Amino acid sequence: MRLILVILAALAPFATVPVRASELFQAAPIDEVSVHTLPAFTVIETDTTGSLDTNYAKGFRLGARYAALSHSGLNTPTIITFPDWETNPSADGANLHVLVQILIDPLPDLPKVRDRDTALVQMPAMTVACFAQRGAYTAARFMLGLKKIEDYLKARGLPAAGPPRYLYYSDNTSWVPSWWQVGEVQVPIAAGGGQN
Repeated sequence: MRLILVILAALAPFATVPVRASELFQAAPIDEVSVHTLPAFTVIETDTTGSLDTNYAKGFRLGARYAALSHSGLNTPTIITFPDWETNPSADGANLHVLVQILIDPLPDLPKVRDRDTALVQMPAMTVACFAQRGAYTAARFMLGLKKIEDYLKARGLPAAGPPRYLYYSDNTSWVPSWWQVGEVQVPIAAGGGQN
């Protein structure tokens, strides 16, 4: 009996662990606009300026370091948000301002973030219009996906409720051919708008 109590006590913390971050995002259907409602989720966010490759590498490196120190797990997708889109509508360039958001498991008592320009952020629940496509990221592909979403929203009279973003999924590893990789453009919209 004592052994059973010890085992139950050891397992108790895991009984209350919230849904893993990787279970919150289901990739959108390829080559069509769809609308999804995402629950609240936790990210380690790095605010950076530079080329997209440089920003992504820095954000991912800092996010991976934090996840390792906090005994959490990195999850997919990695989110690239363009917060200045209204004033600087670009998906490329040497001085691009982006937020790199790495999903992590929302464990209790996550430690304080030590890296400058990096923060632990609780993202609110949101509704997003999505367009996923196969192929490595390019600014042209991003703009194509964004145009598809903008046309969809315009046809339904739905305004954007935030800056666009791009999602990298775990399939985009170095051994996956570029033509098979998946990326997704998202635009936040008002809750419940245009639900599929």
